[in-house]
Amino acid sequence: MPRFFLHIREATGLVEDPDGSLVPDLRAACAEAVVAAREIAAEHLKAGKPLTARRFEIRDGDGRLLATVPFPQVSSPP
Repeated sequence: MPRFFLHIREATGLVEDPDGSLVPDLRAACAEAVVAAREIAAEHLKAGKPLTARRFEIRDGDGRLLATVPFPQVSSPP
């Protein structure tokens, strides 16, 4: 199974995913990013914090950007 890295792009820079996730394909990695983005957004909302995350950047093991998942899009069902 391929490993995808779900880095978070914030206004101040990039928060890297050091471990990555083993998922069957890019579509599954994007679905995982949507779920994670919703969880992050919910945590920030509950805590009354602003959401500084802009998007997930999904990269392969060689660091190539394969897809992005913007946080504003996570309010829609997958």
